[in-house]
Amino acid sequence: MIINSGNQPITNFYWNGEFIEQVTNYKYLGIEITRNGKFNKHLKEILQKSNSALTQLMQTVADSRVKDIDISRRLFDALVTSIPMYAFPIWGMKFVDKLEKLQTRCLRWLTGSSTYTPGHILRLETGWVSTKLIICKSILTTICNVALKPSSTEEAKSCLKFLIREENHDNMINQWKHFFEEYNLSADLMYLILDYTIKRHNNII
Repeated sequence: MIINSGNQPITNFYWNGEFIEQVTNYKYLGIEITRNGKFNKHLKEILQKSNSALTQLMQTVADSRVKDIDISRRLFDALVTSIPMYAFPIWGMKFVDKLEKLQTRCLRWLTGSSTYTPGHILRLETGWVSTKLIICKSILTTICNVALKPSSTEEAKSCLKFLIREENHDNMINQWKHFFEEYNLSADLMYLILDYTIKRHNNII
């Protein structure tokens, strides 16, 4: 399947004699891929599902009169955060703040705080881990899974190799780097992982 610009295809493509369909968007492994390479459509769908799950969670917590905020946190991570975090390092690096707003909304409701209470204050008071740190862990896990896992394919390793070399483009690796730098996380940690995987495993570079 080929994702085209939306115009009528000039050339038909075939693989082993079979015609390859051309489309303007396609959902692959749950991720909506569009012709412009952006994930706004996927984000809209994910936010709808996440907000719906959060509303149901708040209703459940209220009905069951749960007072332990740690129980609410675990429920939030399992039922709400898990929705947008699926493959988030691949598609969502430009939407980090939108993801954190879900957590802040939940914290404001649980603590009875106003809409003006900053999210970082609520996290300090409740001990909740920032969504940004969860994303950080997910990025490092993605790198290790691609480069270290025996089940990782040569195609995946080749893609990682290509993205690392494309230093001057707004690709996935550079988005990860900017994320670490923007939020005062240690970008050196990410590159330490990359360097280790490159030199010690599978010789991907």
